[in-house]
Amino acid sequence: MQSAFQLHIDDQNIALLYFDLPDEKVNLFNERVFDELDEILDRLEKAQPAALLILSKKEGIYIAGADVNAFQKIDTLEMGWQAARRGQLVFHRLSKLPFATIAVIHGACMGGGTEMSLACDYRLATDHPKTRIGLPEVRLGILPGWGGTQRLPAVTGLSAALSVILTGKAVSAKKARAIGLVERLLDPHKAVEEQALSFAREAIQKGSKIKKRKIFRVERIGFIRRLIFSQARKRVLKQTHGFYPAPLKAIEVIEKTWNMPIEQGLEVEARALAELIITPQSKNLVRLFIWSEELKKEARNMLSGYQSGQTQRIFFFNVDSTFSALFPVLLRKGMKVAVIDFDKERLSAVRQSFLRQLKRQRQKKKITAVEFDRLLQDISFLDTLPAIEQSDLLFTGPCNESLWRQIQQKAPETVRPIPVAPPFISKSSNCAAALNFCTWQKNPFAAEVILSDNEAQESFRPLLDLLLRINRLPVMTRDYSIGLATRLFLTLVGEAARMFNEEYAEKQIDEALTRFGWTQGPFEMARKMGLKNLRLWLQQVDPQKDDTLRLDVKAVLEWSGNTRSRRGAVKATEADAQNIQNRVHLLLINRAAFLLEKGLAQRARDVDFLMVGALGFPPFAGGILKYGDHIGINAVINQLKQLSQRLGKRFEASALLKQMSRERQLFYP
Repeated sequence: MQSAFQLHIDDQNIALLYFDLPDEKVNLFNERVFDELDEILDRLEKAQPAALLILSKKEGIYIAGADVNAFQKIDTLEMGWQAARRGQLVFHRLSKLPFATIAVIHGACMGGGTEMSLACDYRLATDHPKTRIGLPEVRLGILPGWGGTQRLPAVTGLSAALSVILTGKAVSAKKARAIGLVERLLDPHKAVEEQALSFAREAIQKGSKIKKRKIFRVERIGFIRRLIFSQARKRVLKQTHGFYPAPLKAIEVIEKTWNMPIEQGLEVEARALAELIITPQSKNLVRLFIWSEELKKEARNMLSGYQSGQTQRIFFFNVDSTFSALFPVLLRKGMKVAVIDFDKERLSAVRQSFLRQLKRQRQKKKITAVEFDRLLQDISFLDTLPAIEQSDLLFTGPCNESLWRQIQQKAPETVRPIPVAPPFISKSSNCAAALNFCTWQKNPFAAEVILSDNEAQESFRPLLDLLLRINRLPVMTRDYSIGLATRLFLTLVGEAARMFNEEYAEKQIDEALTRFGWTQGPFEMARKMGLKNLRLWLQQVDPQKDDTLRLDVKAVLEWSGNTRSRRGAVKATEADAQNIQNRVHLLLINRAAFLLEKGLAQRARDVDFLMVGALGFPPFAGGILKYGDHIGINAVINQLKQLSQRLGKRFEASALLKQMSRERQLFYP
């Protein structure tokens, strides 16, 4: 079996340990890797080199962290505690080596990789865009359990450590240097290994005298420290609304173990990790992460042999202002964007929305003044069509047949126009694919790519490459008439519209669903699209003998054309919220099962990933079908029966749900 590590000791008695996990694109920690690292530490303790450098041989990756797939197998407190202690003990051995240990970080360093580097005496990092350092564990419903909660506050100070751990966001090498996480930046354009060796020789000569950042003494004052923890809890609750236990548990562990000997602190950390890793929230978040990796792999397999980055000029025709949030993302990736529209009023609205987005980013210091000016130069707003001849990718909003044919004629031979409003385009339009960006959603990370029948793979590979470049994971479907995301969106807004017509105010319905964990309510989503755009969009939808879809479209059209406002209590009572949530969720479960039954959705995974990544269903609940498993299929059917008797046929359980009940099946066995 090929080793994950290569150890070399040079003629100056400096050990160089290279991490290169065989048959993997990234370096990961698993049981086998820890066993090997334990053996390496045995050898190092005997060899007693003057210093140790830990490097990676992976391109653009230092260490990606733990093998997340192993998390799914942990289902008891004992197993969780053992998993934590395994990593802790190996890294603790590393921290106790009697010579200088130096982590040489080039590329992404996440989770367990960051915790390993914290066990070293020094951390060096290349000043390269790919070098990002972080502890993203809270995004998986856990906390850093291999020493991260203990060592990071000691290295960076309490405030900086809480920011890194509680957000789960990775920082650049420069930011890491600013907060004291790394001691020195390396030039990525020069030999990184030679720079690291030079630092090692300096460390050998000076011993412990290399200047390191000192902890702010103010954090040692009791009431100041209590204030820091109190403010951290308030920020977490404001951002998570209490749905995610991991950040609060991380605060609890760090506060409890402050000034505690590290051996005792590690034990507290391990117990906390064990409690979190078996929670439903963690299981669902880990599953979503695994799905995201699967979707990336599937897309990359389809891109095999395709040179990434060929697409440089992106054209949008007849799109509304909800697309303006996409433009800065594309521009910051080095692409040029052109927005074309014959309707000058709509074109002006899109331009103004884009400028507001860009100015907001400038105010928040996400871009510099120089970047602001460059981005403005790389986008154009045009009211003539001939410009599309220069496009690499062309996205189109609603078009009539005559205009659609004109676009196809003017587009370059290698460019197939891609509708971004699927209901407007039929199979006869000869498209490679349609696309639902879900631009009206808050921070979407998924996009539905709706493939046409018998289409050559090369036709939509530029689209897949673009989505991966802007971190939108493509879920590929063949529901070409309208798309899965659109059907589920209409189910959500349609039922909300019916409840509005019956008894509830818009804000009551939106608030009930955000109280459950949705990123935003259905009416907020619909209004972001613009009611005029929404009505125009819905008038083109062909229900195709789908009575439920027809009823949803009718309900949304009636609501969007209703100018009256409903007075009354804005805040839903607990009973009202429960009723609203049950109606929406049970109908969505039934609808999703119907889509699987009819073959419009191929896998439960695709439905649930779109529900979370495109429609805003709470990630900690894992997706609407996973939520159905949580309720229990029999319970879902019984509740649907009660609702169907009161509210109509749309709540009659689908044939698939009935079959699953008979055969005692789950969507996720």
